[in-house]
Amino acid sequence: MLSLLKSGDVELRAASGSVIGLGTAPWTYVSPKGSETMVSIRFTLDVDDPDRDGFSGVFVYQGTLDSAGGPERVMVGVVNTNGRQAGSFSAAPVPGQ
Repeated sequence: MLSLLKSGDVELRAASGSVIGLGTAPWTYVSPKGSETMVSIRFTLDVDDPDRDGFSGVFVYQGTLDSAGGPERVMVGVVNTNGRQAGSFSAAPVPGQ
């Protein structure tokens, strides 16, 4: 589970609940302009998951989210590491969180 905390911190937890990634800097948010509802979010994670060989390093996540999307909104974006795109992601809010 990924948590973007109000303090600016970022945490990534494994299914077991253990922390496998922490933000290296506060997450950033760019507000929509004019009548637009899309926002941009950027955060970095220093990840070390001993249960997955080779899944460690600093990852930069850049995504967009429709701020008017309601509870079904989904953030989508790309993941970069070492200046290269390493993948993509999508994230939805967890009900009750």
